[in-house]
Amino acid sequence: MESVKLVIWDLDGVFWGGTLSEEGITLRPENHELVRTLWRRGIMCSISSKNDLDRVRDVLTREQLWDQFVFAKIAWRPKGEAIAQTIAEMNLRAVNVLFIDDNPQNLEEAKFFNPGLQVAGPEVLPELLSWPATQGKDDSQLSRWRQYRQLEQKVIDQAEFTAGSNEDFLRQCDVRVTIHRDCQAQFGRLLEMIQRTNQLNFTKQRLEADSLRAVLADTALDCAYITVVDRYGDYGISGFYALASGRLEHYLFSCRILNMGVEAWLYDRLGRPELEIVGDTSDDPKRLPVPGWIAVAGEAGTGTTPSTIATPAAGPQTPAASGAAVGTWPRTIFKGGCDLEQTVDFLGRPGRVEGEFNYKTAQDVPVHVEHTEILRRCRPETLARYGDVIDRLVFVDRQGFTTRMFDDRYEVVVYSAVIDMCQALYRLRSGDLVVNYGDMLQDRTLEANWPRLLERKPELTPEFLRWFRDQFEFVGGLSPDAFRENLHWLCRQVGPGKQLILLNGAEVPVEHEVEIDRWRHHVVMNRVLDEVAAQYDHVDVCDVRRIVTRRDQIADNIRHYRRGVYFHLASQIQELVAERHALKTNRLGTWLNAGKTVARHTLWQAREWMKRQLGPAETEKN
Repeated sequence: MESVKLVIWDLDGVFWGGTLSEEGITLRPENHELVRTLWRRGIMCSISSKNDLDRVRDVLTREQLWDQFVFAKIAWRPKGEAIAQTIAEMNLRAVNVLFIDDNPQNLEEAKFFNPGLQVAGPEVLPELLSWPATQGKDDSQLSRWRQYRQLEQKVIDQAEFTAGSNEDFLRQCDVRVTIHRDCQAQFGRLLEMIQRTNQLNFTKQRLEADSLRAVLADTALDCAYITVVDRYGDYGISGFYALASGRLEHYLFSCRILNMGVEAWLYDRLGRPELEIVGDTSDDPKRLPVPGWIAVAGEAGTGTTPSTIATPAAGPQTPAASGAAVGTWPRTIFKGGCDLEQTVDFLGRPGRVEGEFNYKTAQDVPVHVEHTEILRRCRPETLARYGDVIDRLVFVDRQGFTTRMFDDRYEVVVYSAVIDMCQALYRLRSGDLVVNYGDMLQDRTLEANWPRLLERKPELTPEFLRWFRDQFEFVGGLSPDAFRENLHWLCRQVGPGKQLILLNGAEVPVEHEVEIDRWRHHVVMNRVLDEVAAQYDHVDVCDVRRIVTRRDQIADNIRHYRRGVYFHLASQIQELVAERHALKTNRLGTWLNAGKTVARHTLWQAREWMKRQLGPAETEKN
């Protein structure tokens, strides 16, 4: 049995009990934990389900599982074709994919469209983690998942790219390759690639550890590995070659860079040496045209680590990250939730940009600590007086009542106020401690709400809810007046010697079973934010309303956006910082000396946005 790299789940009757579109569903927590375990083993999970996408996404988001699935296909379409699309998009082979479904017809259809696909019914789930094929390898840092999420966004962008050919898309991806020769330092990764890669392994010499050591020690061989980055992220160590007397003894690449053209580019750079291709491969680098969209980022000698070569910053890159700034980017701290954490990915600026974002407790519970009521209580006195109470709270810990955002070393503070517009506040009955928890419309001290909470929140117990009810009273959402007062406090805390950038909330109508008409509340709170910001010379507003103008730009709720939105938020923040700190940019937010291909893509994005706002005729005038 081939090793499993991807598990594709059916939902109704497999991942959960029942049918979502009919009688409703019963959650199966054991499957949730199964997905998380596979995740940590570096084995990805996807979905093939005939269902309504929005309803599925809402359910899985509530269970904090949506992000753990990649390349999900949820639509009323044949599953065999959908699975074939997923396998192709992920650059995998069908033999390394397991599809689990309770309908034998679906399993047979999937095998017909995907020869070699592994299939099974839900009866295998209790023993799935004990299979030799599903042992994977430790990936507690989730690096493989991050790489597939980068690839997923790249596939989405490529499908939406209408400004030219596939080659034009690759040109604006800003693909950069670094060649490294410190192979001994990366022995483990290189051994893994030699033993496991197939589609882009052109020589297929499977070596054991001792044999690889001999290859690397052979002075007659020129051995090197490559790392690859583009504006979507860092693909890490992605290829290896061993060259002797004009002949490639080893020439192999990770499937994570399939279709980028790196193998043809490197083959040409090495002088087109003799290469005998063994077995089936996805392409022949000897016959492929030489890509014109790949740049060399550097070439290392025998340094101790790959970091001896200057490469583009890891993570998705904006126009800012691809060129050098005129002036030095000021030291910046971001404080917020999902909206800011993904925005930072696009800014890059390693060493100059830091962040304080949502995190998880030791019990794997998400913690939101950016609420202004929490910020006002980030003082040693709070922990000294209420530490014992905080220790009993399952949704926040002591770390949540500390912050670096007011440290003198930061010249720019970027703060998202969105959590103030949505979460409920609870006040300690015996003091002035206030905490935020859950939606502003849901009173979690109300016993009638407990059954639903206990079903969906594994961290909660009846004992905790009774204690929480006795100790805290429900305040509800932050009022506009209190929001105004807290924003004034925040502006004074940051002070006129720094720049404070506030992010507001989207105002697009979004249907949601809990957050009813939340966009209307955003309108009210945004008005307060605009009013306060206008009173301080050192305060700017990163206006989400300028960017998020349509429902399809929003994901599962009004605070979560599609990936492209974060690119534009990063560009707007960059522009605001550049204006105050004499960093020269053009009006699109790109550095003047940024790479031409990236700047051209940004121009295209801006023109598309203008078309939606002004219409094609007015866009041409501008």
